Amino acid sequence: MRFPLLACCALLTIVEGAPAVASAQAGSSAQPAPAVTSTPAPPRRPGADAFIQYENAPFEYVDNFLANGLFAYGTSSGALGMRIPAFGQTLLFDGEFHVETYLHTAGVVRTAGGGEVFIPSLTAHEYTQDYRASVLVGKDIYVGTGVLYRPTIYGFPILVGMGFGAEKLPDFSRKTSLFGRAYFYPNVNNEHPFSDTASGRPLGFRYSILRYQIAEALRIGRSNGYFTAAIDGQRFWHIADTPGNEARIEPTIGYMLHVP
Repeated sequence: MRFPLLACCALLTIVEGAPAVASAQAGSSAQPAPAVTSTPAPPRRPGADAFIQYENAPFEYVDNFLANGLFAYGTSSGALGMRIPAFGQTLLFDGEFHVETYLHTAGVVRTAGGGEVFIPSLTAHEYTQDYRASVLVGKDIYVGTGVLYRPTIYGFPILVGMGFGAEKLPDFSRKTSLFGRAYFYPNVNNEHPFSDTASGRPLGFRYSILRYQIAEALRIGRSNGYFTAAIDGQRFWHIADTPGNEARIEPTIGYMLHVP
């Protein structure tokens, strides 16, 4: 009777192990589930936004044929800009209207034609305008072209010219941020025919002009407004038929509003 009992135990062991073997065989023959891969979303391009800025200079250093020294005449400027996504790029269109005021004391000054002329005392006003179009090339950095237009009230010819340069806007996501620009106009000319005051000879004014700004913006609380502090400067290089080189530099304080 021991043989039949052993046979029954062996049979029971085989039957109980069969599901595990079948499960193991099924598991070995099943194909692994395919890995799920996700395509990363393309980086979000910023939408259109704009900014408005006003600056005032408590004083300005002027060095030209009319004056040399510091003048506290409330030089001011206003700027307006807009960024828009277009053609797969981010474009910046901005412009500035800059008013300079300084005093000329009565005296003889050199003329563009190389002579001299007496000019009575006057308060000189100059109205420099920049219009720029540029494209984003790095973090808040734009390169592009510009147009300069500069009339005065004291008989100097209107100057016009095209140029190129770079500009950095503030990082509006930060509490404080540096910004600024530098634009170079290599060949600025008189817009209309102009003659030398002393000799009457027709003149063709030619300057190279650099305009630059180095600034910092400080956010006001949680608002979209910023205090700004900057150094603005201009440098004129004589090329032909001008009274000579010129330089301007001024510290400014102001306000900038970001419109997201």
